[in-house]
This record gives sequence, C-alpha cells and structure tokens, in this order.
Amino acid sequence: MEAAAEAAYPEEFCALLLGRSLPDGGWRLEDYRPAANVHPQPRRHFELDPAVHIATLRELRQNRDGKERGLCLLGHIHSHPDAKAEPSATDLSMAHDPEMLWLILSVRRGKAEHLTAWRPPNPQNPDRFAPVRLKSDKR
Repeated sequence: MEAAAEAAYPEEFCALLLGRSLPDGGWRLEDYRPAANVHPQPRRHFELDPAVHIATLRELRQNRDGKERGLCLLGHIHSHPDAKAEPSATDLSMAHDPEMLWLILSVRRGKAEHLTAWRPPNPQNPDRFAPVRLKSDKR
C-alpha cells in the first residue's frame, strides 16, 4: 500500500481494506483493493471509485460460503499528501459508518512516512475519530 500511495503522490491514494474480525475485538488485515480516486480535486480529497466498491462487495458476498478466504470489508485507507496522518475535517464529514476502520497514510514529498488507524465517530462521540492501535505480525 505504501508503494501505491507513493505512486499516486501528489494525489490522494485510496483503497478498500479486506480482512477478518478477531475474537479479541481486533482485526487482521489480509488484503486490499486499490481504487481510483475519482474526486474532482484528488490532491486534497478522495472518493473511492464506486465501481471498485461495488465489485468488491459482490466478490465478498459470493465468497462468503468459505470457498475463498472468507474475508470481509474492514474499511479503507487513504493518503494525506504532505500532511499529517490524522483525520481531517473533510474525513469527519465523510465518516458515516462507525464500524469501518480508517487507515491514513502520510506521504511527504512522495515518500510514505506514517500510518495511523482510526474508528469513525459514533453516537456517543459524534465529533471526532478514535485512534486504534496498530500491531504488525511481521517478524
């Protein structure tokens, strides 16, 4: 994902995140689906290509019976070119599903720097994202 975000620079990169919910309440990211950023101002905003979103949901529904890997849609990732890996006011206005995970990757001068994870606002806390701790399985 870092390489794709760097390749998209100075525009925002975006993709859907696929994985599994874990018994401890966490998630395991196992795959992602890059999507074109179809926003008219892709250097400052992102909008996932709806065709990729629909195709991914269809693929997951068709594979739900276990023939494939049994993945689910965990959320999405987008980059912040030359900005912090923190949710913006625009991100807040776009967050409509409190179950979706938001990953934000800071890309400065074309180089991926910092990745953060967030839970969107919920009815108990409607005005801000909640940070999520990331853990890598890489050894």
